Amino acid sequence: MSKVCKLNSGIIVSVIVIAGLASVGLIVGYLLNSNTNNTDSKVVDVIDFTQCLDFETVQKVTKYHMKKPPYFLAGYDLQCAQASPIDARLFYNKTKIDGNLSESKIIQQGGILISSSLSDETTDPAYHQRNITNSMIKSHEQIGPEFSRISSINGNIALVREMCDSCGNFTANYSDGSTVSIGVPAPSWIFFYDEDVLYSIEGYIPSIDLEQIAKSMN
Repeated sequence: MSKVCKLNSGIIVSVIVIAGLASVGLIVGYLLNSNTNNTDSKVVDVIDFTQCLDFETVQKVTKYHMKKPPYFLAGYDLQCAQASPIDARLFYNKTKIDGNLSESKIIQQGGILISSSLSDETTDPAYHQRNITNSMIKSHEQIGPEFSRISSINGNIALVREMCDSCGNFTANYSDGSTVSIGVPAPSWIFFYDEDVLYSIEGYIPSIDLEQIAKSMN
């Protein structure tokens, strides 16, 4: 994932998470976006925590069965849920979340995000033409074994990355052509398919804990 902006000082800033998100985009990036012909709206990136749903409402809104983990880490509670017919998000945190925050800010502040997206013939016509196993393995190889591994969630292949202190990159490109890069933290995350639904879980906790959460989802 890359974000670029130009500052008044002539510095072009680019934030690139190289230890996974960019590579994972090869297998899941366009799965998280609905087909342009699909009229179902998706949930927005900035979360308004005055407009939260309960989980029962999420299951009524989505076209698919959104799974929820009965197991979760001690101290965490479901603080907010949002959904559209084709995707949903569950936000867990140890304390109440107030105000309008982005997903990344919630995770930086200790939250855990579970996302799901429908990936069937309607929302993603190319879905059934891809080999999910080979795609996961290829992305694992591109990310590198020092940052990621292949796992299994209830019989489904999963791609896992461990959180890190500096495996992400913050790059400043100056107008004179020079470039400065520094490492930035990146959260743990796990991606896996369960039937026609793509799930992702991320947070600044050990990836083994994310796997336990994922394995409990039903």
